[in-house]
Amino acid sequence: RRAGAQGLQRMTLLTAAATAERVRSGRLTAVDATRQALARIGDDAVHGWRVLRPEQALAEAAAVDTRPDRYSLPLAGVPIAIKDNVAVSGHRMLDGVSEACGAGLPVEQADHPVVKRLRAAGGVLGGRSFPLDRGDSSPPERAASGKFQPQKARPDLIP
Repeated sequence: RRAGAQGLQRMTLLTAAATAERVRSGRLTAVDATRQALARIGDDAVHGWRVLRPEQALAEAAAVDTRPDRYSLPLAGVPIAIKDNVAVSGHRMLDGVSEACGAGLPVEQADHPVVKRLRAAGGVLGGRSFPLDRGDSSPPERAASGKFQPQKARPDLIP
């Protein structure tokens, strides 16, 4: 067992509410919660992420840790994903299309109101996930590249 694996296993058992409670109480830092979530994502074995933002997420988590109102934030330090059909400042909203098809789309200049609210509540944006809501079974880039394998239930990768 590699170092830190036990900590990752503990994270598996934490709900968003439990993570926030531990961050609010000081038993867990937002940075540690984010590191654990990013480590669990690892190489994205379920192919659910369009964009991972480890550096930005850790910076956001550090900002949560220093907020004077951290102890009252409902999502204090909870790592979150935003689907690719919701506007996030600095990212294109591709709505499930391939990077090539979406290359001409504008980069969003502002967060969608729901993203603003999640961040204001102490949520830490770990990345952008593929929107597979329409019954699609594969993200376009993964299917075209041959890298995609059908998603299987992986409870060990779900926080």
